[in-house]
Amino acid sequence: MTLHQNVCTKCSLMDERSAYLWHKHLGHISKERIQKLIKNEILPDLDFTDLNVCVDCIKGKQTKHTKK
Repeated sequence: MTLHQNVCTKCSLMDERSAYLWHKHLGHISKERIQKLIKNEILPDLDFTDLNVCVDCIKGKQTKHTKK
């Protein structure tokens, strides 16, 4: 299998109606922001069942605390 065939297979398995996929592609934007984009007809209707907890968003909000 060549690289081109591998990429096409991967793309064909992605669900275009996945809210989690759009959340990741649009820079981890909030659910409310995605809903605004749907309301303004920028995005199609999406399936929000898979948009639960994003590990990358949680890790990005963590900070290091130094002990004094």
